[in-house]
Amino acid sequence: DRLLKDIVIETCTQFEVIAFIPLLRERIYVRNAFTRQFIVSWVSLLTSVPEFDMVQYLPEIMDGLFHILGDPNPEIRK
Repeated sequence: DRLLKDIVIETCTQFEVIAFIPLLRERIYVRNAFTRQFIVSWVSLLTSVPEFDMVQYLPEIMDGLFHILGDPNPEIRK
């Protein structure tokens, strides 16, 4: 996971966020805590890189993020 994230950051001009968002959108409603934490870590990474301009994609994943925030597992909300 960390290596892949490092590669995405280093090649941010070649990474296609527009193709990645549908994958996030499909998986954002899973109930598995580890998967939710994984998704949140990716959203956090993508929003931290200015070249990705995630603001335009937030409406597509916002509902799922709110569902994740409602998770009783405190590790997910960190």
